[in-house]
Amino acid sequence: MGGSHHPSNPKFKDLHDITATTYVTNFPTSLGTKELWDLCDRCGSVADVYIARKLSKNGRRFAFVRFLKVKNKESLIDDLNKIWIGSYHLFAAMARDVQLILNINNVLNKEGFCDFNCKYIGGMWLWIEFDSPEACSKFQNNKEMSWYFTSLKHINKFFVADERVIWIEIGGLPLNAWTSKAFKKIALNWGEPLFVDEEPSENNSIGRVCIKTRIHSQVNEICKVVILGKSFNVSVKEFAGWVPDIRSMESLLLHSHFMSLHYMDNYLSYFLYVKRQSIGHGTKTP
Repeated sequence: MGGSHHPSNPKFKDLHDITATTYVTNFPTSLGTKELWDLCDRCGSVADVYIARKLSKNGRRFAFVRFLKVKNKESLIDDLNKIWIGSYHLFAAMARDVQLILNINNVLNKEGFCDFNCKYIGGMWLWIEFDSPEACSKFQNNKEMSWYFTSLKHINKFFVADERVIWIEIGGLPLNAWTSKAFKKIALNWGEPLFVDEEPSENNSIGRVCIKTRIHSQVNEICKVVILGKSFNVSVKEFAGWVPDIRSMESLLLHSHFMSLHYMDNYLSYFLYVKRQSIGHGTKTP
């Protein structure tokens, strides 16, 4: 059975600001929320556990486990992956918000929603419109949505996305630093690395990293990087925006008549901010 469990804490609603969420799977069908909580609590301080009611695309149970004040995410995942439950070897990974954006239609379909349109509007924001007030109300009252989205806002004609997801190109590093780890470490100076382009390229000295950033101007800078005591001038240049391939929604006019916008605000449309979650449907990393 699916379910969520958390301590009685009036500040619990703010925990998403200081937690890390993991995706776990490959555990027995008989395992309950409390048992999974106790197992994962050996690896860190668990804030919440949610076991999905539906199975993954591979036919397995999966869950999301939040941990408080995680200092080393890689160590946490390593510890979780050492857990055995009888003959079941637990699998864990850090949840990915970009996977949710890419698969938002599948997620909402599996939660029982059919009459909606969804559009990516920048950063981790999605714009979702329902075809009826009933569907919109059903979505608003669905408590499981809080596991997917950090924020739910009514449509507002003054809304501006407070962040961007962009591709940056990094060049000028010595051969011993042509690694994903090095490229991501440099990218941290401009935002949060989401993933690295692992496709073979003609120039292995160039690293391409997709980042989430609050910098709204074009990124085009030279920075100094010291490796083994030697200094290098490294170029960091934005070359494209990240455009997820999701089904587009019908165009809605923000400059339409106020009464029409007011109706849309109350009944049909929302801006959603995607939480760092994974949906567990076997999707590939972009």
